[in-house]
Amino acid sequence: MINKYNFFVIIVIFFNIFKSYCQEKLPLQEVLIDVEKRFQCNFSYANEDVNTVLVIPPDTELNFVDTIKYLENNTNLVFNTLESKFITIISKEVSKILICGIIRDFETNEPLQNVTIKTSETFIISNFKGYFELDQVKANDSVYVRHLGYNPLLKSVDQFKKRGCETLYLLPKTEELETIIIENYLTQGINKTTEGSLYINYDQFGILPGLIENDALQTIQTLPGINSFDETVTNINIRGGTHDQNLITWNGIKMYQSGHFFSYISAFDPNLIHTTTLIKNGTPASLTDGVSGSIQMQSKNARSSEFGASIGVNFINVDGSIDIPLGKKASLQISGRRSYNDILETRTYQNYFEKAFQNTEVVSNESNVIEASDNFRFFDIGTVLLYDVTPNDKVKASLIAMDNNFSFLESAFINNEEQSRESSSTQRNLGGSITYQRNWNEELSTTIEFYGVTYRLRAENVDILNDQKLTQENKVLESGIKVISDLTLKEGLYLHSGYEFVETGVSNLEETDSPFSRLFGKDLIRKHAVFTQIDYTPWRGSHLKGGIRLNYIDPFEEFIFAPRIHFNQRLSNRFIIDVAGEFKNQTMTQTIDFQSDFLGVEKRRWILSNQNEVPILKSKQGSLGLTYKNKSWLCNIETYIKNVDGIVAQSQEFRNQYERSQAIGSYQIAGIDFILNKKIHQFSGWLSYSYADNNYTFKTLQEDTFPSNLNIRHIIALGANYNEKGFKVSAGLNWRTGKPTTRPVPGNEVIDNRINYQPVNSKVLSEYLRFDASVTYDFNVTNTVKMHTGFSIWNLTNQQSELSNYYEFTDINFPQEVIQNALELTTNAVIKVSF
Repeated sequence: MINKYNFFVIIVIFFNIFKSYCQEKLPLQEVLIDVEKRFQCNFSYANEDVNTVLVIPPDTELNFVDTIKYLENNTNLVFNTLESKFITIISKEVSKILICGIIRDFETNEPLQNVTIKTSETFIISNFKGYFELDQVKANDSVYVRHLGYNPLLKSVDQFKKRGCETLYLLPKTEELETIIIENYLTQGINKTTEGSLYINYDQFGILPGLIENDALQTIQTLPGINSFDETVTNINIRGGTHDQNLITWNGIKMYQSGHFFSYISAFDPNLIHTTTLIKNGTPASLTDGVSGSIQMQSKNARSSEFGASIGVNFINVDGSIDIPLGKKASLQISGRRSYNDILETRTYQNYFEKAFQNTEVVSNESNVIEASDNFRFFDIGTVLLYDVTPNDKVKASLIAMDNNFSFLESAFINNEEQSRESSSTQRNLGGSITYQRNWNEELSTTIEFYGVTYRLRAENVDILNDQKLTQENKVLESGIKVISDLTLKEGLYLHSGYEFVETGVSNLEETDSPFSRLFGKDLIRKHAVFTQIDYTPWRGSHLKGGIRLNYIDPFEEFIFAPRIHFNQRLSNRFIIDVAGEFKNQTMTQTIDFQSDFLGVEKRRWILSNQNEVPILKSKQGSLGLTYKNKSWLCNIETYIKNVDGIVAQSQEFRNQYERSQAIGSYQIAGIDFILNKKIHQFSGWLSYSYADNNYTFKTLQEDTFPSNLNIRHIIALGANYNEKGFKVSAGLNWRTGKPTTRPVPGNEVIDNRINYQPVNSKVLSEYLRFDASVTYDFNVTNTVKMHTGFSIWNLTNQQSELSNYYEFTDINFPQEVIQNALELTTNAVIKVSF
């Protein structure tokens, strides 16, 4: 008698037998295409070996190894895995032949030795002439060629059989890019990586509203969570933080100056920037500082084999660049820019000048001053040397210098005699770095980075009517060395570890001549750090990065642990989830004194932590994101919370009752970043939205908790671009709620000769709105000469938005509101010739 259990077993067996007989066999080529998509691998085979083979598709629950075994057991074929991503398929019985070849560098045509040439059954190494020879190779096999620093190559033996001794060219790897999970995040060339960072490749860059050149610091302001409330590149706020909380580097050099031209263009020449990486959370353990975010700019890493040059001009400056091959192993790039307003003042220059100096003595002279004139200029120059000492040893040396110089001449009648005095402000940054990379073998490489930078801001501000001169100077001198080891433990598991030492000295001088007084301070901090990080890809569509950094701060004798983590998981072909968190710290911040402000050109001074009035900044951040991507649609939403402790009130730009406060506190922010993107052929349109609730906590102030000065609650951006055969056009709008402000109490504005303010940041300014548009056209003049042209309009509708405000006493001892307005309608154009 059959019981229930036996009956169930019989049914299951019958069902599986029925299923196996009923399941349809498919052509092997179709099955291989599906397997390639599932496991992101590549098959190499001769069509005649597989085009008649039928097979039942393997179970989708099988892993990669079991899938390959299944296919081999169910076909009369041999599957050989040359590398994890390359599998050759050959018949079991085929003829064998001899093949030979010469391996050369694609760019230099030089022969390459020690190249590995591998088939399914054997391998060999090329000699000093790049030559190799393999005997008894199956005629339907494939040849896999690999070499450190070059992209691998896969060719069929059949090509050798037809052509004889083959010359094979290997293309040098120009970059070790992180895996891209979202392409064209906002426009072409902006991608999101498995590391959680946003990666901008300017070789592939499209166009954004109001931009006609690849200004890195302007570009990132179009991304959700990034804002500049005063429209400059020297006041970039990443998720509610101040500009000094951003780590900005170029070729590994930490930069203390970031802006030119009254802070409206970045101090980094677009000709010297190949990629920009923006990190908002989950920072690699090898990086420190930047408690709000990191902006890493890099020039190209591949040496040039051909001469190239360019020259361009826009309404602000002229620029030139030259790229020179130095033999077969090195190349040198030199690029520079200079403003020309001392020769010709364009309307663009005048708009920037009026915007930068509104409400300052430069444009608001006292009535007794009979004449005033100004002179402003900037320049920058950079050079990069790339030297491939050997295929396994590479050197990159970089140098950058930038200068802003402003002078202001006043004339007045004093004691019936005309006198003239000149005020001036100079800002200079000089930095250099050397990076040496050694590839010991396929699993281990070492990188040594050294950099040095010096920054100087000096102003002499003359009060001609009172015959008094105020001198201010801020200097930073910093050097650092970093050693990084990259080890491949196994496929999909990598270990990054290293050591870093940084020494930073900062000095500040303030001196008046009548009556004479002098204040000078100098501080020095040395930081040691060890760090380690694991990058792990446990399975397809999953990536985990976890690391820890141990910092030692001298002279405070303080150890600080800084863990970081980022996890990325593809839930399906359409959904991706991101989880990130980090602890960070920094020992440098900026202080602001509006009463003596370097003529208004740059009012912030760098200062070091001292554990008393200026503590070490420490941040904690966590975020959770979800991405939906389906064909032409992209939707990404990310929520985050962040806390930064140790901020100084004087670094927050208070213009109310707390302007001179020395209080120490923190800010807490919770927010959402959202983007929706739609692509239709050459057209792309997007909508981005950011929400933030940002609040201060200062326990020693009368109001211990209140909205942050950067508490801009809602930000919306709409944009679109079109790209067709060198023609690019883009337009968009930016809207946001007003910046917080503190107003006097109505009807009781003054008490004891002081402004009587309402609760701090209890009001907001009017909404901000700006329309921008830009168009560029690239075309070939000849086979060797290319032309880039462009035109842009900033604030197309000439909207008079209020950026910020403050109050000061007038002659009648009544608080008068002073408003800083946005930049008015401003145009720019560019012409650049490359050859």
